[in-house]
Amino acid sequence: MISYIDLHYNENCSLQKVAKELGYSYSYLSRTFKEIMKRNYTEYLNNYRIIIATQMIKNRNMPIAEVYYECGFDNARSFNRNFKKYTGYTPTEFLKQLTLSR
Repeated sequence: MISYIDLHYNENCSLQKVAKELGYSYSYLSRTFKEIMKRNYTEYLNNYRIIIATQMIKNRNMPIAEVYYECGFDNARSFNRNFKKYTGYTPTEFLKQLTLSR
């Protein structure tokens, strides 16, 4: 599943889709993922996407609107909420911090 996320994080990779692609039941994958990773699938996926987003903002100088799309988020609101949850900053605040530290 981790390899699948690595390859498909920027697509619709809901647990239902992953389960179907890998040939397992949704409930089995959900339970097993949480037991092994100590967090649910959606939390892991969103955190992974935000890690990629921070790298894109740092290294590619991409507009934030483009970053959230490239990372697989459906809309800016969801991206902003998750970005703040995992980094403590909004994307704009994060970008300002980068600018100040350079």
